Amino acid sequence: MVSISFLLGHKATGQIRVPAGRVRDVQRAWKRRTSDIVMDAFQHALVTKNLDYAADLLALLETWQERHAAHGAAPRQEMTRALRQARQDLARLSEPQRPAFPVVVMPDEPGTDPESAG
Repeated sequence: MVSISFLLGHKATGQIRVPAGRVRDVQRAWKRRTSDIVMDAFQHALVTKNLDYAADLLALLETWQERHAAHGAAPRQEMTRALRQARQDLARLSEPQRPAFPVVVMPDEPGTDPESAG
């Protein structure tokens, strides 16, 4: 266990302990790439149906990927796959929703129409 009293200021208010695995997770978050954070924001925009924001974030990520490749660096393979999947997800959510099963409208039987009863 690692003490996190340094997060609370210079005065320790008590012995607060955090499991060592949790500290490792926090340290990993400090080292994340900005593109990974933007991809998380893109996924959140998809989940909340903010398709305009999602399209803007996807365009930003694609621009970063193109700029990275233009400088002669090899494109990140995981980012290439993630961008391809993101384009598919955005296209799937952007198209109009169709029912999952066919809807057939049957005509009313003669004599059951309330307007023709009068």
